[in-house]
Amino acid sequence: MLVGSSSTQPMTVINAGSTTESIGMGQVGGPGYSVSGVTLPLILEAGQSFTFSVTFAPKAVGASLGSILATSPLNPTLTIPLSGSGSAAGQLTVSPVTINFGNVTVGQNSNQTGQLTATTSSVTVSSATMSNPVFVLSGVTLPMTIAAGQTVYFTVTVTPQG
Repeated sequence: MLVGSSSTQPMTVINAGSTTESIGMGQVGGPGYSVSGVTLPLILEAGQSFTFSVTFAPKAVGASLGSILATSPLNPTLTIPLSGSGSAAGQLTVSPVTINFGNVTVGQNSNQTGQLTATTSSVTVSSATMSNPVFVLSGVTLPMTIAAGQTVYFTVTVTPQG
């Protein structure tokens, strides 16, 4: 998950016992983890369940381990492990940076190839614009997502009109 974004997942607690339980949460540990949607102590009748939310918002690139410490009279300490990973926004490199067509005869086509490479994480390319209508981009269908470390090749064709 990208650093600076967040993801919220449901977590369900079930009282599988035959008596009413009072459940507390001592702490939510680990960088980037939080719990919402629950008021403590949580009282659950026998067989009852309750769903709350756990949010992960990574603060740094890399693995992040955490836990929820829950307590109840029947199970004094229950540790629920949490894990996630923060990633940096992907970068897109274009090669070559400048395409030189040289001298092209009026009315004739000239093609040059290039490549787009996603570094560190996947990148979505949603649009491309040519500076002049005599240039045409081909070989790619937009929008497209390029996976981290992958390269996509494209062609630019120029047909001078005058």
